[in-house]
Amino acid sequence: MELSTGYLNLPDSIQKILKQNNYDVNMVTSSPKANSFYKGGLVKKYIPWIYRYYEYLLLKLFKKGSSKNFDLYEYEKKGWTYHAKGIWLYEKNKILPNTTVIGSSNYSKFVLFIAIFIKYLRFKII
Repeated sequence: MELSTGYLNLPDSIQKILKQNNYDVNMVTSSPKANSFYKGGLVKKYIPWIYRYYEYLLLKLFKKGSSKNFDLYEYEKKGWTYHAKGIWLYEKNKILPNTTVIGSSNYSKFVLFIAIFIKYLRFKII
């Protein structure tokens, strides 16, 4: 499974589904400098660091006692921001995804829908 989001804030229910199932997960999110709030005002400038803290918690959750693969990557290119959103699902031992969903205006609810879809239809995902 591959996930991409500019703002990493997966709900606990999604984290639980990903943790309990045997998925290999590659995730891409924005680095603090690639977050559109990076040079924000008095309060907004701290938002990218809150997302960085969410990254830390997610890594801690997945690395704790787990043998499955969970890799988190940050996108950063000088002068650019990162807003890509999508999910790519793969059958075991396949190179190309069998399900692709790109874009969303509300990624957290979107991911919840996809996770429920995956859980109840019992896709075999790496």
